[in-house]
Amino acid sequence: MYANGGAERTVGQAIQSANRADLFIASKLWKNHVAHGMVRPAVEGMLRRLATDYLDLLYIHAPWFDASWQEAIPQIGELIDKGVVRYFGLSNFNAVCLQEVMKLTKYPIVANQMHYSCAHQQEVTLQLRELCAKNHIAIVAYMPLEKGDILNNQLIVQMSEKYSAMPAQIALAWLRSQNALPIPKSIQKSHIDSNAVAEQLQLLPEDALRISGLI
Repeated sequence: MYANGGAERTVGQAIQSANRADLFIASKLWKNHVAHGMVRPAVEGMLRRLATDYLDLLYIHAPWFDASWQEAIPQIGELIDKGVVRYFGLSNFNAVCLQEVMKLTKYPIVANQMHYSCAHQQEVTLQLRELCAKNHIAIVAYMPLEKGDILNNQLIVQMSEKYSAMPAQIALAWLRSQNALPIPKSIQKSHIDSNAVAEQLQLLPEDALRISGLI
């Protein structure tokens, strides 16, 4: 799905001089690779493109209604048994689907990647947050800046002035206040460095609550 594997090849090239133990590499299974017997070949392709011998985290991309994603779960378990994959994660799974997976897997689910931002909170319901917290499942927030759209929000701008921070840092710090792990996309190193600072920024509870009321 991501450039027909090109994203993995690019990452593989970029990490060749790095210490593998210092990296945490995740990838995802798309719907054409979840049926019985399909997961291992798909992961082997990922490993070739990434030029590594194991994945730290393997996600099932979504609970598709037109694909047998349930069949991928025991296959992922076998790869964890063999050390080819370290951890198992999900993406776009609501509370009902998450509970179904919990009944099918012998390994803990470590992450559920969701579209989550201060301007898009509806998919990460209270039920989902409580279920993830109870079972030690990290909520990983993709599109945390809404492709930059959130950065001009009046309240976010106001908060950035109050905290002497960038609007993106406020939006990311809000997600951290909700115990979510944001994964912002950026192609500029200055933005990447700036986003990393949000890890140290703590919002006052009343300010986090105000931002929670954006939608």
